[in-house]
Amino acid sequence: MKHAVLFLCLVVLLVVSAGCGKKTSESDNDTVKKPRFLPESGTYEAGQYMSIQCGTEDAEIRYTLDLTEPTLSSPIYTQSMVMPDFFINNSNYVTIKAKAFRSDLLPSPTATATYNLNYENTVATPVFDTPDGTFNYSPMSVYISCATPGALIRYTLDGSEPDYTSTPYNTNNFVLVSGNHNIRAKAFKAGWNSSAVAVTNYVQKIYETARFTMSSPALDVAIEGNYAYVAENGGNLRIYDISDPFAPEETAVLFLAPFVKAVAIQGNYAYAATSSTLYTIDVSNPSAPVIKSYENGLSATSEIVLRNNLAYVTDVSGGLNIYDVSNPLDIAMLGYLDTPGYAYGLCLNGDYAYVADGYSGIRIINISDPAHPVLAGTRDTPGMAVDVTISGENIYVSDFASGMSIYTFMSPTMLDYRGNFASPDLTLGIQVEGNLAFCAEGAAGVRVMDISNINNPQSLGYCGTEVATDLEVAGDYIYVADDMGGFRIIYSGL
Repeated sequence: MKHAVLFLCLVVLLVVSAGCGKKTSESDNDTVKKPRFLPESGTYEAGQYMSIQCGTEDAEIRYTLDLTEPTLSSPIYTQSMVMPDFFINNSNYVTIKAKAFRSDLLPSPTATATYNLNYENTVATPVFDTPDGTFNYSPMSVYISCATPGALIRYTLDGSEPDYTSTPYNTNNFVLVSGNHNIRAKAFKAGWNSSAVAVTNYVQKIYETARFTMSSPALDVAIEGNYAYVAENGGNLRIYDISDPFAPEETAVLFLAPFVKAVAIQGNYAYAATSSTLYTIDVSNPSAPVIKSYENGLSATSEIVLRNNLAYVTDVSGGLNIYDVSNPLDIAMLGYLDTPGYAYGLCLNGDYAYVADGYSGIRIINISDPAHPVLAGTRDTPGMAVDVTISGENIYVSDFASGMSIYTFMSPTMLDYRGNFASPDLTLGIQVEGNLAFCAEGAAGVRVMDISNINNPQSLGYCGTEVATDLEVAGDYIYVADDMGGFRIIYSGL
């Protein structure tokens, strides 16, 4: 009995084995055999021949040299190739992929080989002009050089190893770096061993995270929660979801009328002004804003400040205008006070409005009776006052070509000059958070200032933009209306 059982098991095992073998054979017969490289991957001298073989009769071998998968549209292999004639971009190595095809069979698996050439000379390692470090400005201009004449430098910004497909470095230019980067560079020259890899690490404490361009200048920006509202001069109010400052999304574009100059947010309503009209817009759904009402009577709006149920609007040609917005569906002008200069920026403090009035300096207006605002004082500034903000006992002025000026309140109507910082361009907008002042400096970009000593403010760092005209700070991010540069978001770890 035991012998019978043993005999039966052997029979079953042989049947199963035979079945498995037959299945594998049929599968192999349905597929072109994998190509084989001769010689195999390795390092060789120039002049070495390389061939590709396939064990399937009448199969057509196709290959690639750019790391992509071979297809029926790839080059056909027809004859042996000599190293380094088929290498690309003056590299001293190449990775070749091959795949074989026959119309009545499935394509073969892909075969891969990497060949390196051993030359007598080796290209010098590239050199960065700026060493590793942490920097308080961006973007950075990084220059790379190589001591070997005729060598081509290629580089990466993501920490990967440069190869002959990496970005070529233009020796007449530079690499523009914004953000934190691990830069690697390698140099190549035909008939030479490629260089060693040069590595450097740059950490920037202020840099751009995102940007949206538009067809006309971005003039003003307001932030509310996870949304940014941008006034576009061409006539649009643009709304952006900024919950991820590195990947913001535009949620809506609402056309109002040409020349949208200013925007401010209160609750579920945005107040946006063109040159002549103040609009009330329901933004309870930021993806679908709706115009609810409007009021004409302006001539050249510059800024809107909301407090309680009132909107204070500066008009370059008409001074300070005050609107009752307690009913967003029916806004109405309460009062106004013309100013002798050009009313640009505005901030409020108690019963007073402080108006940046161009070459007429700061106009101090008593607004305790909003229907009848009254001039209460003035303060000349060194330049042309275009924006103003208050923090604690001090008032900070964007003074156009004269930079940032700082004053201390002696009383609500008397300001004592304390210090100044001269910008390399024009200071157009300003916001203060704690001991930091954030300045929109036109073509000089955005600058962060240490104002802990108001008698001697110091620059901490800057981020270049096209023409920064206005900004708003929220947390670690600066949101910038950048004129023809559009809307920008800048990270600041200063």
